[in-house]
Parts: sequence; structure tokens; C-alpha cells
Amino acid sequence: MVPTVTFTVTKGALKGQEFLFRKPRSVIVGRAPECRLLLGDVLDPTVSRHHCVLEIDPPNVSVRDLGSLNGTYINDLRLGGRDRAGHLRVGVPTAMVLYHGDVVRVGETSFRVTTSQAFPQREPSSQEDRTEMLVAQGCAESTRD
Repeated sequence: MVPTVTFTVTKGALKGQEFLFRKPRSVIVGRAPECRLLLGDVLDPTVSRHHCVLEIDPPNVSVRDLGSLNGTYINDLRLGGRDRAGHLRVGVPTAMVLYHGDVVRVGETSFRVTTSQAFPQREPSSQEDRTEMLVAQGCAESTRD
């Protein structure tokens, strides 16, 4: 069985659409035309031009906020984002490992993560554990203006 990662849109203008990945790749999510997963403008005006990036290496996947204005949410936990003055939020994680069943929210659009991993990794018990696992896997946190 070839490992896969699937994102199913559960809320938003693209509700019902699925995005299936079988090969490693970085997927930038945003409203800029060069984004691989295009949201924004008419679809979702709360999405930044380069909102977040999904690092996919099936069946593993992580997400990193790219300094978006409104942040990226994983199961209602905020990653990154900026304050009203436009400064990056201090003390807020910007990246996280994703697991089967997690929900990623970008603006008004939500995606459910499905992985084909036969024996899922044990999900860490807290957000801090997830962030530590991401760093241990070599995913560097960075921001983009």
C-alpha cells in the first residue's frame, strides 16, 4: 500500500473537495496565485497571501504558519499569526506535526487530515510535545513577511 495524506475540506467555499498526496512535497496555502492550494479573495478573504505551508511526506505531515495575519489553527489551537500592529505573536508556536483526524483551519476553511499509516504514531498528549517532535524531525521554524 502506497502511503498517502488526504485533506478533506469540511467547511468553507471548497467544502467536500479532497486533496490527495502520494509523494513528498511542500504545499503553500494562501490567496496568492502561485499558491498550490489557493484560497482567498472571493473564496475566503481572511486568508493571507502566503498563509501557511503543509510539509507532506506521506504518511507524515506538518504545518507551519508563514506569519499570516489571522494565524493557522489545529484543532482550535492557534499557530503563529500577527497582532493588530502587524508584529509576529511572541510565545505562540508557528509549526506542528499533524495526525490522522486533526482539523486544520485557515481563515474560514477547515480541512480534516487523513493518513494511510497502518500503525499510527502515538499522538503526543500536549501541544508542547507536538512542537518538540517537529523540531526533533528537523523542521525549522521560520517566518515570512
